[in-house]
Amino acid sequence: MSLPVSLPAVIAAPPASLVRQVPPGECPEEWYCRHPEAVSQAFAAAKERGASLLLAPTAGGNGAALAEFGLEGSMKELNFNLMRQCKEAAASLGLPIGGVLGPSGRFVPPLGEEDFDDIYELYRAQVHELVKAGAVFLFLSGHQCLSDLRAAMLAAKRKKLPVLASLTVDASGKTLSGGTLLPAVIVLQAMGADAVGLEGNLSPQQMLEELEEVLPHASIPLLAMPEAEDEEGIPLAPEIFADGCAAILKAGIPLIGGVHLTDKQLAALGALDFSQPVPGDFYEDADNYAAAIESEAFFLGEDIIYSEPMDCDGGLAEDLIDIDDEIANATLVRIETPDDAQWLAKEAVMTRQPIAVQTDSLPVLEAALRYFPGRLIIDSDCELEEEVLSPLAAKYGAILY
Repeated sequence: MSLPVSLPAVIAAPPASLVRQVPPGECPEEWYCRHPEAVSQAFAAAKERGASLLLAPTAGGNGAALAEFGLEGSMKELNFNLMRQCKEAAASLGLPIGGVLGPSGRFVPPLGEEDFDDIYELYRAQVHELVKAGAVFLFLSGHQCLSDLRAAMLAAKRKKLPVLASLTVDASGKTLSGGTLLPAVIVLQAMGADAVGLEGNLSPQQMLEELEEVLPHASIPLLAMPEAEDEEGIPLAPEIFADGCAAILKAGIPLIGGVHLTDKQLAALGALDFSQPVPGDFYEDADNYAAAIESEAFFLGEDIIYSEPMDCDGGLAEDLIDIDDEIANATLVRIETPDDAQWLAKEAVMTRQPIAVQTDSLPVLEAALRYFPGRLIIDSDCELEEEVLSPLAAKYGAILY
């Protein structure tokens, strides 16, 4: 798929003026659904100030988030009605509208006790309603854990629409689960994301520093949605915010927006020079041949040399730490059961090398690829045929070697 807009472009998230209208304690999505005129006015103002892509305010529309308000039973109705209202408002403005999937707030081990498939199902159900109501792209907004983001990505790609994804990190560049941007970019672009980047928490200057480190490894456009308020919650001066965003654009990040934007900040952003060329060959030459776990990317050479196969058992974490093979540049793990796949996903954080999996079972391999919080290598020296392995590797963004 391709993005529904030419680049560079301004992404318009729900502005601060709209968010502040929601009374304390009320579910934002339910309130927006009851006040479509407020959303329509925000969209019209965004277009007037230079927005190219509109985001429907559905970030808290998954069943887990709605449960905080006792509205999990209304998930289908809320998402469909709100997205339909947003679609109609966007159509009158001639702008593409995306459905937004925010964080589930639920985590797989070791950060939480949730099952990956249950988190995936939350997103699958929401995606179905958003697309049915007319979303033309999907935006995975402000996720703080790669496993959560992968679940949303797998759900979103089922509908074959463009998918944009953003990660939220702290001032040290870390997610809530200890991940960083580079592995997320490596994983998500391999899974088929159309753009990846950062959202919230960081000022334009801080965000630029994080994104510049990733640019040489991005084969898709990067996006930036910096924080528009200072640490005390005071809006940045529009010209200061816009100057920081101008530097981001100049660096080669062609999708830009902001979090908690005021109307004046959005107007200053929309007034920037968007005629500058977008990187082309740069992305094609990206150095992205890498495996990854949530906290690290492992760049690979032309030849991958596997270690002796490790058993996927209670001693795996210690084996991953203690591996002492002067020749091997990838750790080969033998998996034989679905439980092995779950165990590998849990213990992968301990690895010092990229991980390759070896199995003769298609269901076990798919389980490993599904649950692993990163990008795996598949050992093709197995009983499974390449015509079976290739589409599976493409679906999950794995490397077939």
